[in-house]
Amino acid sequence: AEKGLTGSTGLDSSFQEGVKKQSAKSLDAILTYIVDGLRHVTARMSHLKDPFSEPYTIYFMCAHGIHRSPSVCTIIAERL
Repeated sequence: AEKGLTGSTGLDSSFQEGVKKQSAKSLDAILTYIVDGLRHVTARMSHLKDPFSEPYTIYFMCAHGIHRSPSVCTIIAERL
């Protein structure tokens, strides 16, 4: 999937721009999924005194963690 994208890692802005163009629908879906999940934290973590006392963890499945997952993580963080 990285073929044709410039930049040596997913942290390079040129690589991220390529991901934004190639994966716009996927990025929108990931963001929607995260925002929806955050709406349910209080109910899901109701056993805790403070439901936000523990981190909300998001996993990006990736073979090596060099290209796609760091770029998607950065892009989603910017959008949030």
